[in-house]
Amino acid sequence: MSRNMLIFERNERARYGFSKTRLRLKLLETISAFSFKRAQGIIFISNFAKSYLNNVLELKAPQTIIHHGVSKIFNSPASIQKNINTYSIKNPFKFLYVSIIDLYKHQWNVIKAIDQLRKKGYPITIDLVGPAYKPALKKYNEALESIENHEQFINYQGKKSYNKLADTYSRSNAIIFASTCENMPNILLEGMSSGKPIACSDKQPMPEFLKEGGYYFDALDVNSISDSLELLLLNENLRTNNIAVSKRIASEFNWEKCADETINFLLFSVNNYNRLKITTI
Repeated sequence: MSRNMLIFERNERARYGFSKTRLRLKLLETISAFSFKRAQGIIFISNFAKSYLNNVLELKAPQTIIHHGVSKIFNSPASIQKNINTYSIKNPFKFLYVSIIDLYKHQWNVIKAIDQLRKKGYPITIDLVGPAYKPALKKYNEALESIENHEQFINYQGKKSYNKLADTYSRSNAIIFASTCENMPNILLEGMSSGKPIACSDKQPMPEFLKEGGYYFDALDVNSISDSLELLLLNENLRTNNIAVSKRIASEFNWEKCADETINFLLFSVNNYNRLKITTI
């Protein structure tokens, strides 16, 4: 099963420079490629991953795409959208970014974009939730220190337990997801299920899943992020429409369907299934 694109996307891997992490990812690429080529069956969890790996590897085994599910704990009614003028500094519009602070997640660009919008007068804040990779956290903190009065509108909450995330989503007004390397972005799907408007990286496979249900930006460009967030803020009707689309899409992903499709693939689509070695990469 293919679950990790960071080991194969060399441009993303290069963000780690000369480091143990980059060496580990390179070794995983070699091991994984060997494993895929010897596999009797391969499960992909996105069209993007299937297409990408078939372009870089000579894969001959039976293949299928089986999406992961989204936990039902994130399923919430669509939030009622209000005009941005109904918000204030005391009652701000709250953005949320849930993800590990890592070099391909670009939280530093997101907070700079938030700062730009604050300077334009928008009453907004952002909460960031997730653990941190130390070199990326350093980059984030450097960006944070360059933002005047950042403590008033930028709040890094650190890692939260999984069973508290649904409540975290419910307390936000909109979701940001700025990753540039994913296989199947489960965090994005959780946000889609939560009934909040979403601004998202335009890098695949995010558009494969969010489709017309969000506002896209180039995660490497602060101005692009800022423009996308401003568009979200200024049109409550478009927010409402996008939420309806994203919730409908998210409802299609469930673990029961994933389990059924996985069993069917193992039993009926893979030769010699009783001797199949199942590995997850």
